[in-house]
Parts: sequence; structure tokens; C-alpha cells
Amino acid sequence: MYLTPAALWKDFDVSAAETDISIVRDEVNDGIKARSFYFTALKSGDAVVRCYVSVKCREADLRLSAKLPALISLSRRNEGGRLTDTVLSQGYADVCIDFGGAAPGKSRFTIYPPEFGYADLANYKSGKLNFEDLYRVKKSAKETAWYVWAAMTRRAVTIIRGLDFIDKNKIGLIGSEYGANVVWNVIGTDLRLAAAAAINTTGLENGYLYSVGKTAADAEPDEENALYRSALGVSGYIPYANCPTLAHSGTNTRDNIFDRASVALARFPGKFPMLLSVSPRLGTETGFYEVRNIVNWFACRFSDAPRVPDMPIVTVEIKNGKLGVSLRSDSRFTVDTVKIFYAYDEPAPAQRNWFEARASRAEDDSYYAEPAAYSADGYFFCFGTVRYTSGFSVSSLLNVSIPEGATPVPLKKCRMIYDAKTMGLDCFTAETGKAAHDRPEVTLEESPVGIGGVTAEEGALVSYKLSDPRFFAPTAEAALTVAFFSASEQDVTFAVTEFTDGKEGDTYRKSLRAPALDVWQKTVLTLGDFKTDGKRPLGKWDAVKKISILSEGILLGTLLWV
Repeated sequence: MYLTPAALWKDFDVSAAETDISIVRDEVNDGIKARSFYFTALKSGDAVVRCYVSVKCREADLRLSAKLPALISLSRRNEGGRLTDTVLSQGYADVCIDFGGAAPGKSRFTIYPPEFGYADLANYKSGKLNFEDLYRVKKSAKETAWYVWAAMTRRAVTIIRGLDFIDKNKIGLIGSEYGANVVWNVIGTDLRLAAAAAINTTGLENGYLYSVGKTAADAEPDEENALYRSALGVSGYIPYANCPTLAHSGTNTRDNIFDRASVALARFPGKFPMLLSVSPRLGTETGFYEVRNIVNWFACRFSDAPRVPDMPIVTVEIKNGKLGVSLRSDSRFTVDTVKIFYAYDEPAPAQRNWFEARASRAEDDSYYAEPAAYSADGYFFCFGTVRYTSGFSVSSLLNVSIPEGATPVPLKKCRMIYDAKTMGLDCFTAETGKAAHDRPEVTLEESPVGIGGVTAEEGALVSYKLSDPRFFAPTAEAALTVAFFSASEQDVTFAVTEFTDGKEGDTYRKSLRAPALDVWQKTVLTLGDFKTDGKRPLGKWDAVKKISILSEGILLGTLLWV
């Protein structure tokens, strides 16, 4: 039976009066008050789900205020790390609800009996269950992982609200990926949260929104998937969100999150503030400025006078054959920088290359850019991000158009992929392997001997520029010439990644030992130089869309096809 979110949850009781709470830790160490406990979240006959919750706060904050705001994070891994440190530093109680179940390295976790095995991620990771089945209703919508995770979160909120040191009117909820889905499921049905943040929501239906012609991805969903979308799909909960919400996405997520989120978030209810935070050229990692957004967001929502900038509005127009992009910022706030990003007819977000257009101020709160139009009948993607002096970095929804009437600029093949002297930061980002970045992704730096180039502050220097037709390999036998500077002797690894139908495929690497020199070092990389970890050589350049350079602080000067 097809259910709406309202029908699915109409009889749900958030009461935790009979939850059989078992405290497993209640102590103070090094000024940190820590309490953790299990409670019975759901029952089915004799089978019970025992949800694990941990709560931390600083004793010093309790001396200043009897009741603290609480930020609840939904965790697959039950890990602390930087988020916990950040939450505590803001004077909040840090609450972690584990929904992932048993996993290596976890001493405490939510316990799922076999009757609730469909909610235990360990069963999906082991192959016992298929990840695709997370987005299907096999028996009933209440017998799905999403229902279980949202139900136990709502009942955990009841318990947290009852703690004597928690301000029940200042409770926030944050989740990433699967946890982000649960955030939407909860705030679309629960009235008790002050604010929320959904980071890289997954499962916003499959397939590309902007492909040319029909593909298999355009097919109607099967009945089990349609039942999921009806009762539990994120798009069905967004219009009913009951609190101010920050939504975050990287532009290059493999699940098409950014494209689809921009469509779904347009339906967010106008009675609450909504902030869209976008990390350009990143997948599931959250960029430095966007991490700051999350901190600022909850700080504002928990304050007595919250002030958050409105989402910028981006529009596209054609004037005298020229393509123009306008952005309107929030005039109540002082603008630091404005960035307008654009990309061309690439239906797969994961391999899309994003350029930055030079934006000039047109009016007091309006900015304008004129990117080149390489096609008048293909898709043109753009969005804008405004960084304010208040610390917020606010993005617009994705604008997608076909620039009919624009005079196309001839598409010329370019052997020069990158030149630090003329291209600056260009289309680079950094991938660190961390969920949240600690510093800005890339910078232009100059060595003590006057050599300058682009560098990753941490991790690998990454670009998707090879996915742009102008920068495809000019011939099958082409090679890459790289000029770089290294102040110390080190191993440098160059990697190229193939994409097939928008899905990331094999990565091929070439490592070399770079000496410490006061001049540019040049190397030529051929097809045969790049090999997989299994020593299989790269056969052709055709599917290569991404290039990465892994090192400690090298400066990239040029990247050239020869």
C-alpha cells in the first residue's frame, strides 16, 4: 500500500516512558561530563532494538549555565573527532546516536536483533543484504531501515529533552549521507527541534536529471522503490520540514545529490530559514568554508537573535548574443567575496568540471558575469556562492538552462591544461580523505626562490578539467608534461581516474622520487606509465576525467599535452 509521510507516522508515539534505560557510563574526566546509555527504541514481539546514545559536555559550561543547547549527531561509526571537539568548544552538549550497529573498532553500538536485521548496516556491508534494498519497501514501510532509524531518533530526542542539564528548546540535529536522510525524515514529522543540518543527503532517486535523450535511468521506478519514495523518500519530507535547516552538498557527488537536491530544496517551506551550503568540486568531503557554515548555523539558531543571510538568487539571460549570469546577495549583510561557478553539457555530476566566472558588481547587492557559451543547444549549469564577513558562505540553488539565442564561442582544443602564471587557482580542489576539511582547499604560493604555483593545503591536488572536451587528449598517443616545484626530497604520485556512465572507475598511478631543487622539475607521463594497483596499464585516455597529484606541498606550475 502506498503511504504518504503523514499516513506513515500518524500513530507514532514519541513517548519514552517505558524505554528501559540502562546507563553504562556517567562520569567526569578532565573537565568533561560524559554519560552514555542504552534504551529500547522499538519492539516486535520479544525482539527489541537497543539504541546506544552518548552525551558529553564541559563542566565549565554547566557552571555558567544550568541548561545547555544540545547538538545531536546521527552516526554510522559512533566516532567523535573534530565534530565533537567543535561542538564542545561552542558550549553545547554533544549527543551521538549510533544507528550503524556493530562494526570493527566500536565497543558500544546500537543492537539490532535478527528481526530488525534490515536496519543493521553490518548486514549490507557483509553482502547479506543489498544496499539497493535500502531504497525499497519489501513488506511494509515500517519494516525498513529508515523508519527504524527515524523512530529511534525521535524517541531519543524525548530522552535528551528530559535531561536536567539540557535546554529542551535548543536542540539541533545533524546527519551525513544516510544520517542526512534520517534528519529529513525526523524534521518532516517532529516539531521539537530548533535547527537541523543535512549533509550530503543520499537516495534522492537515481539517474541524471539533465541527460540528452532517454536512458535507462529515466525508467519508471519498480513498485518496491516507488513504495519507498512515497512513504520515506527525502523529497516527500522536505516540504514539511518543521525547523530551520542547513542543507549541504558537494558538486561532484556520485549520487547526483547536488542536481536533485536543488530541485527538491525548492520545495522547502518558506516559513523557516533554509541555508544551502555547497562545496565546489568536492564529493562527500565538506570543504573548509562549508564546515564553518555548520558551526555558524547552529550558533545563530541557538542564539536569542538569529540572523542568517538569505539564499542568493542566480538568473541566466541572453543579451545581444552574450550569455550573462546575475546574482543577487542579501543586502542586510556585508559581502566579502562572490563566486559564480559554471559548467557545460555534462549530465554526470561526479565528473563535471566547474569553472569560476569573474563576477563584477552591478548594483548594491547584485553581481554579474559573462561566461563563454560554447553551445546554444546544450545544458548550461551555474550556481553562485556569497561569502559574508559574518562568516557565512551561502550558495544558490543550481540553475540549469539551455542558452538559446547565445552566439556560441568556437570550441578550441587546448594543449595547455594549466599554467600557474595565467590561470591562478583554476579548477582545482583538494581531497583529504576526511569528512571535514581543516583549512582552505587550495592556494597559490611562491617558494623562497620566486617559483609560484597552485598547491593543496592538505591531501591530493585534484581537477576534473580533463572531462572538458577542450582539454581531452589531442591524440591517442599524447603524453602529459608536468612542471612542479618541490622544496624537499619526496615521493610524488600522479593519478588519473576513469569514469564510465558517470560512475567512478579505476584509478591509475605513477610515482616518482623528486629531489629537492630550486628550479622547476619536469616529467613526461605516458599511457604506459600509469598503472592500477594490480599493475594493469592505462589503455587509452578516452575515459579519463580526473587527475590528482599526491604529495606534501609541491607547487604545480604547468600541465600540458604533448
